[in-house]
Amino acid sequence: MDLNAKPAAPTSANNLAQNPATTAPIAPSPTPTSTQKAETKTPKTISRNSKDVTQSKQKGKAKLKSAGQSSRLQIRATRKGSQESWTVTTSAKPATKGNKQTSFRVRVSDVGYRVCLVYYDDLGKRREPYLCYLSAGEWQQAKRGSLANFAKRVADKLVDRAAKEDANIEKLAELSRRVIAFL
Repeated sequence: MDLNAKPAAPTSANNLAQNPATTAPIAPSPTPTSTQKAETKTPKTISRNSKDVTQSKQKGKAKLKSAGQSSRLQIRATRKGSQESWTVTTSAKPATKGNKQTSFRVRVSDVGYRVCLVYYDDLGKRREPYLCYLSAGEWQQAKRGSLANFAKRVADKLVDRAAKEDANIEKLAELSRRVIAFL
């Protein structure tokens, strides 16, 4: 051993050997990048009625609820050209192409919302006679209500229309009969 040699600079390995109670400094780990963070995320879960449900957006068509007396109005947005309109279904069965279900059609107009009844007559011909107009407030309220409430509002407006002097009583009575069937 060389007595003239200078002592070596203290290192963490030397410190550990001399004093085992001290710990060696740990180099900080590199921070993960944003792509690594995205890969490590797991879907959030919500606990509802002791069942775990994964949050996700449903894709595809929404299921049609039954159109019972107490359920909300079933409305489907439709468009004919540039005209915005809505179809109010009157049956719990989902509409299919060629299916001859009776429904209401609501269209935007200058003075409010025009309501028509879409049905097929005895000869199988599609009819869409005008029933009444609804104001913006009436239409918003009707969208939150049930089919029975909507049909009652339209039937009341048909009665008001029939009370006018120049109204075609037979035609309005037939339309009123068809609308009252949904009460």
